[in-house]
Amino acid sequence: MINYGFRYFESVKLYDGLESLRRVKVWGGLHESLDVGIEAPARLTIPTGARGALAAEVTLDPVIKAPVSQGQTLGLLRISLEGETLLERPVVALNGVDEAGLVSSLIDEVSLFFLSLFSGDPLAL
Repeated sequence: MINYGFRYFESVKLYDGLESLRRVKVWGGLHESLDVGIEAPARLTIPTGARGALAAEVTLDPVIKAPVSQGQTLGLLRISLEGETLLERPVVALNGVDEAGLVSSLIDEVSLFFLSLFSGDPLAL
């Protein structure tokens, strides 16, 4: 039984904990962007040779506004194999971003307003 498991399945480490998955725009913050990732390593046991068929999807909040605290949940990481979800983990801010001053925040709010008005997609930037 143990030999069967080792022969037909493999354990794979997909992501390290606190590894940046991507950089995202922060509106109204002292910094324009921040890194997001997962807090703990993501590991799976899958059929041998199926690693190439794994699909990772990161879904984030459409608009991320400051202040953002380190560890704040901003989305979801979903790992699937052939359409079946195998793992879901919250995507968190790896660093915090404080709110900018009044002028910068106002500029970002106006930008967001016009972006949503004309494109309908605040992530278009």
